[in-house]
Amino acid sequence: MGVKGLRKIVDLAWLNLLQVAKDRTGLITLIGVPLMLTFLFGTMLGGGERRLTVAVADLDGTAISAQVAEALDARSYAVQKVGEDQARAMTSSGEAVAGVIVPKGFAADVLGGVDTTVTIVKDPSSTSVIAVAQAIDGRVQRIAANAETIRLVQRAYREASAANGAVYASPEPDAIYLYADRIWSPTPPLSVEESTVARSKVRSDNNQAMGFQQYSLGFTLTFMLFMGLGSAGGFLDEREQGTLTRLLTTPTSRTLLVIGKVAGIYVTVLLQAAIMIGFGVFIFHVPWGDDPLGVIMIISTYALAATGLGIMVSTVARTRGQVSAMTAVGATAMAMLGGAYWPLDIVSPAMRTIALVTPVGWGMTGLTDVIVRAQGPVQAILPSAVLLGMAAVFLTVGVLRLKME
Repeated sequence: MGVKGLRKIVDLAWLNLLQVAKDRTGLITLIGVPLMLTFLFGTMLGGGERRLTVAVADLDGTAISAQVAEALDARSYAVQKVGEDQARAMTSSGEAVAGVIVPKGFAADVLGGVDTTVTIVKDPSSTSVIAVAQAIDGRVQRIAANAETIRLVQRAYREASAANGAVYASPEPDAIYLYADRIWSPTPPLSVEESTVARSKVRSDNNQAMGFQQYSLGFTLTFMLFMGLGSAGGFLDEREQGTLTRLLTTPTSRTLLVIGKVAGIYVTVLLQAAIMIGFGVFIFHVPWGDDPLGVIMIISTYALAATGLGIMVSTVARTRGQVSAMTAVGATAMAMLGGAYWPLDIVSPAMRTIALVTPVGWGMTGLTDVIVRAQGPVQAILPSAVLLGMAAVFLTVGVLRLKME
């Protein structure tokens, strides 16, 4: 095969990409739909970080009492300001994970050195309230420290006046409070520094993909399969339109024509994977691991298997409608059996064995080991080899049965 042969293969592959790009409905179905499903499934089934509702009844309504609710980070909690009865009702019904009640006269008691109490209403069966209680307790301790500062400063002025026989007027309690509170920001007198360490490369074999990660991996493989099967259906269209017959009348051999068409479908499937992974990483912030070699090995061989399966299906179906039906049923069934919608670790041993009959099963197994369990590119060797074997079988059967006229 010379330079001219390679150029023809590239031209045929490029032609296939242009045909896919012109089909706007197909692009929406094969790109927009999977991204939408990734978002919906990931959010509804544990992907996104949903804010917890906390009902706050601030009966005092002062700047100092408002500091209690400020302890709840807006990124994690949705604070609803309500009355005391409603705060208790929301907690009781489960509408809120906790209710925080700041008593009337809270600021006056703090400034006047009178003991006061912030009440947290909680559901004893909820574990989320622990974090709420810790955040509120931390802020109350800060307010208590500011109140203690008021008493210390006032006592210092009294003792200085008694020792010197002079009258020293202490600053107003609220001025002392504000001064003491400013010391906490931006750096409190006593703080805890958080340091992030890299997780070990060798992790538990029981780790599972969850939320967005599960569906980013799963839908990437699922719609790569849809793309492979759908693109291969173009063979039927071109055969019916007589395009393939006209191409055979040119100085292009049947071998170059088949290779070019297969290459075009393969590149299209890889493009689908690149879009899905890109959106997963940059839009959904899904960790796709730190072993790109292992991911590339699995994705590239899986794409070849999806391409080969598409070619084989196009030789079995007689019409485009049959290809569409086989694509919808076959790809969905293999995705479900292969663990694209849920981790294979939660199904029975028999179902895990059945999963490994499908390309999706081997793809998910390899990606889970490399990405989720961080076990390195070596874990991609066996899945990649099996997927390559599947691709060889599918392509051989498909090419041998392929009719150009």
